Amino acid sequence: MNPSGHLAKAKEIRQSLDRLLPDPGGANVAAITELAFGIAHHLIAGGTAAKFGQHLDTHEGVARS
Repeated sequence: MNPSGHLAKAKEIRQSLDRLLPDPGGANVAAITELAFGIAHHLIAGGTAAKFGQHLDTHEGVARS
């Protein structure tokens, strides 16, 4: 995935996150955490690719279904 692809995916995930917020009762804490992690992952990967021209796209440590 190229830097603009990572940015687009982060924005897409952010839209999903916005649907869960605010969450005053804490009913969606796990989902909010996972979505925030996904946003961070794509922003870091996109930034790394933009700055250095590459990033490790192994998804190591990411849970798979």
